Amino acid sequence: MNLFPPAPLPGHDRGIGLALAGLVLVAIVPLLVFGSGVAWLIIDQERNAVASELAGTASALRVAVDRELVSQFKAMEVLADDVSLDTGNLAAFRERARRAVAANGEWFNVALVDPRSHAIVAGAQPLPRPAPITLSPEAADAVARTRKPLIAGVFASGPITKKPVILLMSPVVRGNEVRYVLAVAMNPQSVSDVFRGQLLAASWTGAVVDSHMLLAGRSRDAARFIGVRATSSLAERIASAESGMFTALNQEGDAVHTVFSRSPVTGWSVVIGVPATEVEAPIQRMLLQLAGAGAALIALALIPAALIGKGIVQHRNKYEAAEKVVRENETKYRLLYALLANLTAQVPGVIFQFRRFPDGRICVPYASKGLREMYELEPEQVREDAAPALGLTHPEDYDGFMESMQVSARTLLPWHHEYRVVLPKQGLRWRLGEAQPERLADGSILWHGLITDITERKAAEARDHLLVSALEAVGDGVVITDAQARIEWANKAFETLTGYMREEAVGRRPAELVKSGMQEPSFYEAMWHTLRGGAHWRGELVNKRKDGSLYHEELSIAPVKDASGAVSHFVGVKQDISKRKRMEAELHEMATTDILTGLPNRRHFMARLEEELARVLRLEHQRAAVLMLDLDHFKQVNDSYGHVTGDGVLRHFAALMREGLRKIDTGGRVGGEEFAIILPGADMDAARAFAERLRRKVAQTPAALEGVTIPMTVSIGIAAIDAADASPDAALIRADDALYRAKEGGRNRVEVAA
Repeated sequence: MNLFPPAPLPGHDRGIGLALAGLVLVAIVPLLVFGSGVAWLIIDQERNAVASELAGTASALRVAVDRELVSQFKAMEVLADDVSLDTGNLAAFRERARRAVAANGEWFNVALVDPRSHAIVAGAQPLPRPAPITLSPEAADAVARTRKPLIAGVFASGPITKKPVILLMSPVVRGNEVRYVLAVAMNPQSVSDVFRGQLLAASWTGAVVDSHMLLAGRSRDAARFIGVRATSSLAERIASAESGMFTALNQEGDAVHTVFSRSPVTGWSVVIGVPATEVEAPIQRMLLQLAGAGAALIALALIPAALIGKGIVQHRNKYEAAEKVVRENETKYRLLYALLANLTAQVPGVIFQFRRFPDGRICVPYASKGLREMYELEPEQVREDAAPALGLTHPEDYDGFMESMQVSARTLLPWHHEYRVVLPKQGLRWRLGEAQPERLADGSILWHGLITDITERKAAEARDHLLVSALEAVGDGVVITDAQARIEWANKAFETLTGYMREEAVGRRPAELVKSGMQEPSFYEAMWHTLRGGAHWRGELVNKRKDGSLYHEELSIAPVKDASGAVSHFVGVKQDISKRKRMEAELHEMATTDILTGLPNRRHFMARLEEELARVLRLEHQRAAVLMLDLDHFKQVNDSYGHVTGDGVLRHFAALMREGLRKIDTGGRVGGEEFAIILPGADMDAARAFAERLRRKVAQTPAALEGVTIPMTVSIGIAAIDAADASPDAALIRADDALYRAKEGGRNRVEVAA
């Protein structure tokens, strides 16, 4: 085909020159725009892929760090529950703490702090006198005030270990007060060790930053940087909670592309950084190549056009000269075509033509140089026969590939297909083919299209599938809702826990399904106030299954924010704790109840007596009395009838005593045959009248046990609970003295303390 027409007429000189220049520009500019668009698309995909990989790694590491810290708090809870702290036996607690430090290789030190932030045990040793703590006293105050465990943070040097430490604090609660604060100095190396479980590239850097922006762990040079403050660029970004990939300086002063994941549980962040040069260098090379090729293309295109126009004007009447110019410019256009071919070779992927003849023969008439990267073939190898390229298609994908081409040929609809190839050097790779078909005059189908590498995208999809599979495998119920709390997804454990199938739950709010009515409206108001503020919420509640049965549930809800910082979803984790609640109730009953009589035991009774004394001290004109009771001649019952019968007598007496008590009264068994009663609001006359009624009732109601009738009498001592009493024992001692006088006076009597 002759691309150059004969010389124009003289009147058309300028028009021909402008037309040639315009034609060249019209041909070149779309190619440049297309090439630039594809280049920027690939650049954006590359950056997004890096950001996605960094975010996934940071999130996984953050979960591992949370698990490590939570495990330390669990160990501290066991130590805080030690019975030696109930009685203030610091010597016993010191031994328990020493064993805990020896057993837990990650603990440097254990300290016990009173609510005034004075240490009374340090280094698992009791102190001669309480001393103000020097390491984060404000954290100890916060734990005592809120009754919640707290990570005080990482410190470059502990006062005892002289090494970097992570300080953990947990309240020791007894009754309704925080009696102590338990502090543990932990080796931060365990945080840095979390990075060993992740195969980070050698050039990547991982770090853990606490809520005070101090480094608590690092994948490299951990000993050098623990306790050092994060760089200002990183600290500012974490403080602003702005997500996504950004550029910051690391501790060595190098620029790195950085992504962080902040824990909603601890407030700590896991940061992953990749050297900026590692990501930007290939992109910069690509841009430079495209810019050079584009500039050369424009220059070489416009120069021939100008020469052609000038030649036509100068030699319009000389056909031979014009023909020479045409030949020269044909050569230049061939060079231009070669340059365009080189430009397409810079486009990621392969630009191609695929032709299927009516007899079934197939070939690739044109393929850009990208075929070498995408198929490890030269364009010449498939120009006449496409078999070498088709033979690289994965055997499991070959039939689907051919079927998709046949459908496109039959319908003349655009071809779009994802498939795998197995290459000699690169191995298994994913490809995306897109092309527009046209039917030629001879009946052939000719496709024009682009094949690109989507291996990284498929890997990301596989990771997403893995995450969903992991959530399905979790033993706890997991539910994801939108910002209006409508369920979008739930796992199988949710179905097992609630009785609702996933299809029944989607689109409905959890409250519509499982709300039992056992919680006050204020409970839910407080929960939503926390969540709408963007904070994590955790609590226990009673819910109802689909079959109507009630169960105790521990629920943890975390808000998920979109790129603008607005809450877009909520993720809830539901755990059935009914068995644990039943066990706690049973343990509480065992710890506070006398097994034989069912009355409060001595420990529980003394705690109640302490509360009553506190009420008398707090409120003016309050009266209360305490009674000590002892069954007369009970030893003779045991000696004559045996301990089994004696136990029956004790149960019989406990029942008689319980019948006479008001709801506000407390009766308990404090010894073998000794009992005690607290009468809130009673003066001595009322207490004596109560004691006399009980004494007569016992004397008139003998115990009938297996055919044996055993008469009983009881001696009773009474004392007022006085505001002047220094301790609950003071009133109890006076009542016991009165009881002694009752027995000395002949038993079956009531005596009042002087």
